[in-house]
Amino acid sequence: MNVKEKTYKALKSGFLETSVSYFYPQSFNHLPAISYYEISQKPFIFADDEEYLLESQIAVSIWGVSSEVLKEMGDMASETMKKAGFTKVETKESYDKDNRIYEQTHMFKIIFNKEGINNG
Repeated sequence: MNVKEKTYKALKSGFLETSVSYFYPQSFNHLPAISYYEISQKPFIFADDEEYLLESQIAVSIWGVSSEVLKEMGDMASETMKKAGFTKVETKESYDKDNRIYEQTHMFKIIFNKEGINNG
């Protein structure tokens, strides 16, 4: 399973008018924006000395100039990722005073087998 591609497609389907980029927004002059990256991919369950299930963790960051926009978009991102088969692990928010930009990061995980079938 290409988890990065799955994440991009899910986010683009939920945010048609918002820029979605890998790692960082393409421009901090056009906010709000969404970025994502894969934190890790690791074996989850072994069977017969082989990886049977894998777990991938994804970070989805929402960037904006107000915490209200982040809250609304964060709720939408959580729902969008849930529909795509991801489970939310945690959320954190930060504020860059110098640039006056808020960032809300949501961490998700997905478990799948070698054939790419989501197993919960």
